[in-house]
Amino acid sequence: MITFLSCTQKQENPYIPLVDTGYVYVDEIKSGKIKDLDSLFIPSEMPIDIFCDLDGDKKNDTIGLRLDTLTLKYGLVIQYAAGRCDTLGMGKDFLDRGFNDFNWVGIMEVAPKGKFYWNYVNYEHNISMDQVKSEDKITLEQDGIFLHESEACGGGVIYLTDKNEYAWMQQE
Repeated sequence: MITFLSCTQKQENPYIPLVDTGYVYVDEIKSGKIKDLDSLFIPSEMPIDIFCDLDGDKKNDTIGLRLDTLTLKYGLVIQYAAGRCDTLGMGKDFLDRGFNDFNWVGIMEVAPKGKFYWNYVNYEHNISMDQVKSEDKITLEQDGIFLHESEACGGGVIYLTDKNEYAWMQQE
């Protein structure tokens, strides 16, 4: 007989705490991107939620890494201050990047507005800023989400484009 034990508990309530001032309720999610918020929970080893202005409305949005117990895949739940809620990953392909699970994320931080980045995918070795091709230079117009694998190389920045679409910039 095999017994599996978990140190985390699935939330029993029909909401998921994302912001410190309230909860996102199931009936408030109209996008159809989240089918069952009861299936999401916060494992204790996950990075803490971050707060940043992802959409440029000068209000803090809340980003949390969650496990969907239906798909057993991790993803981001993004709760915008205006009420919209998006999920990335959780078994759904992320921007044709070849992954649908954020189980590798150990560090999640704000990528601050105005910071200069470039996409490492076009370069074989570490280079200085002055060696970056101009078409690869990106200065974030709003905050982004920096994701990184703990104690390893790999990660990137998720940000919203001027067309309000998610984009990924490879880092390391």
